[in-house]
Amino acid sequence: WNFSIHCDRFLESARKAGIKSKWSRDDIYSIVEQLVAVTKLREATVRLWMTSGPSGAFGINPEKCVEPCLYIVVFPSAYVNTDKPDAKIQVPADAVEEVTVSSDVVPFKPPMLASCKSNNYLLNAHLFMEAQKQGGHFGIWVDEKGVVKESCTMSVVMMTKKGEVVGPAFDGGILKGTTMRRIFEICAAQNPPIPVVQREIKKEELYDAKEVIMCGGDTHIVAAIKLDGHQIGDGKKGSFCELICDGMSEEMATGKGRKPEDYVPIRYDPLSTSASIDDII
Repeated sequence: WNFSIHCDRFLESARKAGIKSKWSRDDIYSIVEQLVAVTKLREATVRLWMTSGPSGAFGINPEKCVEPCLYIVVFPSAYVNTDKPDAKIQVPADAVEEVTVSSDVVPFKPPMLASCKSNNYLLNAHLFMEAQKQGGHFGIWVDEKGVVKESCTMSVVMMTKKGEVVGPAFDGGILKGTTMRRIFEICAAQNPPIPVVQREIKKEELYDAKEVIMCGGDTHIVAAIKLDGHQIGDGKKGSFCELICDGMSEEMATGKGRKPEDYVPIRYDPLSTSASIDDII
């Protein structure tokens, strides 16, 4: 579910990082299909990594690397009880008291790193640690003027009291969050559609919002019910948060509202796939 947008960003990030991928989107689809079939898991999470490969030189020159390496890990999903055959997928939503963290305290990533999905999480980790120190959970980055950027590993979205859904602009300073983009699509599919806009957001607007959510990884939805001591809305998870969780849960279970390329069909046939996986790799 929702694989195409992740795969495209994955390959684009590899290009930005200077990794010379020898795998196309179709190759990765095929490998994932076969690998999941090998696990026999019906509800699973798939994670992908790509590197320039081993070199043994302990240096930074990718030309010294033997060849690019692709790592794919498949593990049981945490969002459905696979022991129950009739179990339903349900994206959970947490509710937390959150804090903003200024770039004066923890600096932003430069645009090239901010817009590239990589394993460089040093500043993200410092944002998380600073938020914890201040009594928050994940932290919401703001600049010296109070302009909202993103959380440590999640995007930030608000619903205003006028019923408009607002997220920060993809201006190169933040990651193009796949979950935030999917939320916007779910909003557009409502009847009537929920208006969506991306623009500069000041932290004071979050204080006055009807709802504030942080979202990432397709299945992580967190409602900020208090921010910097200011109660958000009625101080509880709201109807917008529930709408998003229910919409994503339904999509995962039924495919409703998604294009065929967003899914990787898995054929759980008797295993005869190892040779073809080796051929692709």
